[in-house]
Amino acid sequence: MIRKALLASLAFGVALVALPAIAGAHTEITTEGKLSADGTIAATIHVEEECPAPGTVKDELVFPESPALDNVTAGPVPGWTAQVDKNPTTGAVSKITWTGAPEAGAKQILFPVTFGTIPAATDSIVFTSVQTCADGSVTRWVDPIPAGGPEPEHPTPVLELTANKPADSTSSTTAAATTTKKSSDDSSTGVIIGIIAAVVVVGGGVALYARSKKK
Repeated sequence: MIRKALLASLAFGVALVALPAIAGAHTEITTEGKLSADGTIAATIHVEEECPAPGTVKDELVFPESPALDNVTAGPVPGWTAQVDKNPTTGAVSKITWTGAPEAGAKQILFPVTFGTIPAATDSIVFTSVQTCADGSVTRWVDPIPAGGPEPEHPTPVLELTANKPADSTSSTTAAATTTKKSSDDSSTGVIIGIIAAVVVVGGGVALYARSKKK
């Protein structure tokens, strides 16, 4: 009975681990390193291959109007070409379009991108994406992701920046000053304790000498 219960628990655990992999097939953005001082960050667009064979032939990443990003570079990908479109009036990037030939058996396509210029106070940027298959079918990743709710079927790709911001120089300076003050206080305390100890030792010696003289 115990063995059957253990096997059932193991099977249930494996099923729970497998579920996110099934539900997680979508277009998402991962960052590389932290946001630089000039407001740029390197990232990778992960496009899951959900198209029927032969696969995806075009993918579009559509940019939001705010924040307006005007410094965007699409890195090279073998077998694919990238076109960065900008608003002729504002100069802000409106979308990146990748076109290419599907790779047989590929589970996903990786597109490197450098995003900028990102305002320092930005926590995240929500994009939309359109994936076109060789057979002409289209998948639109445009469903907003609710806070604390279940993930929609076609969630929007999001560039998360909260954990990738540069270190706060003010906090670092304050921490360094606190450490220096503490070290200084500790040193002063050590000197005082040393003086007291010396006084005790000297006082004890004098008392001992006085007693010996009386004898």
